[in-house]
Amino acid sequence: MPRPSDDPTNSPGQQSLKDGFDAPNLDFLLKAVAEQSPNGVIVVDDDGSVVWANQSLCNIFGYQRGELHGKPLENLLPEHLRATHEKLRKGFTAAPKSRGMGGNQVLFGRHRDGHDVPIEIGLTGILHDDKVFSAAYVTDITERLSQSDELQRHRRNLKELEIQHRNLEDLVRERTEDLRLALSSTQSNVKLLNDVMSTLSHEIRTPLNTIIGYAELLDLLHADGTPESGRMLRDYAKFILDAGVNLIGLTQKATNMTMVSTGKVASAIEQIDLLEVLDMARQRNERLKTDHLIDYRFQIPEGLKLRGNTDLLVRALALLFENSAKYSDKDCQVGVSAEVRGGMCHIRIDDNGPGLDPADVHRVFEPFERLIYKHSDISGVGLGLTLARTYVDAMGGRIGIEQSPAGGVRVWIELPVV
Repeated sequence: MPRPSDDPTNSPGQQSLKDGFDAPNLDFLLKAVAEQSPNGVIVVDDDGSVVWANQSLCNIFGYQRGELHGKPLENLLPEHLRATHEKLRKGFTAAPKSRGMGGNQVLFGRHRDGHDVPIEIGLTGILHDDKVFSAAYVTDITERLSQSDELQRHRRNLKELEIQHRNLEDLVRERTEDLRLALSSTQSNVKLLNDVMSTLSHEIRTPLNTIIGYAELLDLLHADGTPESGRMLRDYAKFILDAGVNLIGLTQKATNMTMVSTGKVASAIEQIDLLEVLDMARQRNERLKTDHLIDYRFQIPEGLKLRGNTDLLVRALALLFENSAKYSDKDCQVGVSAEVRGGMCHIRIDDNGPGLDPADVHRVFEPFERLIYKHSDISGVGLGLTLARTYVDAMGGRIGIEQSPAGGVRVWIELPVV
């Protein structure tokens, strides 16, 4: 009888169960080694039926000893892999070769209770009594994967900590910049308030002197009692009234500018009717001005609704009307028109005043900037357009100024339509 190693039917990857051994108790030794292996060992025939499995294999898959005998190997696989595995198993039986399975992929077996078990598998073919048996060496890698998952979680946590650290650094930089800007803004506000007080101290003296001077004249004329004295009394009273109204306007602008400098201008956006707002601004302006009459000409589509704030838009428009009247002749004309383009309402306020030098366009909205009227006898502190811009900005709108086709100044305001 030839030695198994000389058997021409032995192909690479196929080994006889007694290959290389002469010991009389070879079967016992081989079975003992396989039985005591910490890894699972299972042997199937060429039909895929289990002929033997050690205790470790049974423990991995949750079976009792001997319970797998004669069962199809595919019982130990997830159901969606069984049909495919049967073809692969037959291919391996036809050309067996010792190798591992899965490569870099994690393989899974099916536990008796239905859950999947991550495993590693090594395969080999065994020739015995002219039959080819397939032996699989199975290792449960659940603990290893758990450690790997823990490592991955640790790495993810480290990455998240790095991201949080970078975000914290960015936040610190942002807050530092916010503090720098706040400090700069505070310094600017202090300067602005100083400028307000300095300018007002000069401007307030003019109406106060008017009030005091004409009040003294009224006291002298009261004792005269002549018709001429009565006429002069009425004129002087009007001068005092105008000076008082002017003084109220100056103090109101100073109050509003203080609110602007402290960042207290805010608006609740609401639906507003443009015609109603224009009429309110006209009435507000007429209550404040007694020496200038304005011929208002509104060309606004009926029912035009905007998104803005009624109070702020009334304030802004009243300031613009006041500016037009202040720098125009006695027959001041103010035309207001509106056009809707691309979801935005373009409001135009045109007057017939002296106009504007194009070189001064970028300066008119600066506080205390009165251009050529800085040393004129026209009362004002140069805050009207500054406040108007602040009110429009608070509503999320835009404001600008340009030369009017009518020859005067055109101020335009853009707000979204409803």
